[in-house]
Amino acid sequence: MCVSSCKYKPGNTIAFKKDDAWFWSGDFTSTGETCTAPTGGEGNGGGGGTNTGGGTNTGGGTNTGGGTNTGGGTNTGGGTNTGGGTNTGGGTNTGGGTNTGGGTNTGGGTNTGGGTNTGGGTNTGGGTNTGGGTNTGGGTNTGGGTNTGGGTNTGGGTNTGGGTNTGGGTNTGGGTNTGGGTNTGGGTNTGGGTNTGGGTNTGGGTNTGGGTNTGGGTNTGGGTNTGGGTNTGGGTNTGGGGGGGGGDEGDEGGACGGPKQPPCKIDETGTPDGKDVFGDSKGALDKVDGDRQGTLDGIKKSDDKDTSWGVSFGWLQHGGCEPWNLGTLPTPTPTMLAIDICTIEGYTAPIVSFLWIITTVGLCAGLVFGTMNGGKQ
Repeated sequence: MCVSSCKYKPGNTIAFKKDDAWFWSGDFTSTGETCTAPTGGEGNGGGGGTNTGGGTNTGGGTNTGGGTNTGGGTNTGGGTNTGGGTNTGGGTNTGGGTNTGGGTNTGGGTNTGGGTNTGGGTNTGGGTNTGGGTNTGGGTNTGGGTNTGGGTNTGGGTNTGGGTNTGGGTNTGGGTNTGGGTNTGGGTNTGGGTNTGGGTNTGGGTNTGGGTNTGGGTNTGGGTNTGGGTNTGGGTNTGGGGGGGGGDEGDEGGACGGPKQPPCKIDETGTPDGKDVFGDSKGALDKVDGDRQGTLDGIKKSDDKDTSWGVSFGWLQHGGCEPWNLGTLPTPTPTMLAIDICTIEGYTAPIVSFLWIITTVGLCAGLVFGTMNGGKQ
């Protein structure tokens, strides 16, 4: 086969030109200016593709640049394309994706910037994208989220500002957002809340001012809010209540009880006084007490009671007189023995009563005299 010219490459790679087309081979002989093509055909290093550049094309694709194309894709730049994708820049494309910039694309995604894209996502900026997300800025995106700013996004959230977003939330400002919340200001948000101001929000609450909010409450002013309450002024709110205005200079931040401030007091508006708490119980207690007093008064009255001594000092008992029955004699004709004193009852009763009286008086006198004499009778 006659050719117009031949040339050698390092490693015994020989290029020859025939009919204004260059062919590459390492398996043919050359005699002077005459080159003989290999028996395998007029290929480009053993592949069936087209190689119009000065590089090496071992795949079946098209290599129009001076680089190396070992995959079946298209390599129009001077870099290295080992994947089956398209490499139009001068960088290295080892994945099956598209690399139009001069950087390195090792993933199957698209890299249109000059940076490094190791994930399967899209990297349109000049930064580094190691996650499967989208990185349109020049910063670093190691998470699967979206990073449209020039900052660093290590979480799966969205970072549209130039700051650092390490949480899964949204960071639209240039500050740092390490929590899962939303940070639209240029400050630092380490809690899961919302920080729309340029201050620091370490709690889970909302900080719309430029101050510091370390509690879970709301801080709309430029002051410091360390409690769970609401601070709308520029002063300091360390309790769970509400903070008012910023106060005068040197007045303890507008707190009550300080210089030029009113005394602290508790607003008891609406607090129940407790007067009617036991209203129903008191009525029931009064009724029971009235019943108790009525029962006691009835016990003290003597109208329906026997107030007599219950005994008599006479010989005979109260009531009618009956003969004393001494029994019945066991004779052939039973004979009842009885003593009938009823006939002399009218004389016996006064005599016996007189004897009881004399005896009682004598016994009482003896007790008196014995007491007066020290117990001696």
